[in-house]
Amino acid sequence: MTDFINAEIGRPGADINHMLIGMAAYFMQMHASLAASFLDADAVDAVVAQFQAVFDRTYRGHFVDSAKELAA
Repeated sequence: MTDFINAEIGRPGADINHMLIGMAAYFMQMHASLAASFLDADAVDAVVAQFQAVFDRTYRGHFVDSAKELAA
């Protein structure tokens, strides 16, 4: 994964935001596909709420902690 990210960042005209958006979309699609393999389609609202709650509880804190560690 590191080699891929470094190669993408090194491409002419590379924009890290494109990679971050693509990674987020891929992760969400993977999560949705896995959830759909276990649950009926009518569970979508509950699964979305669950995903959103985990995102809200986890993402910001992990990002800030990681940024601080990398800056140290």
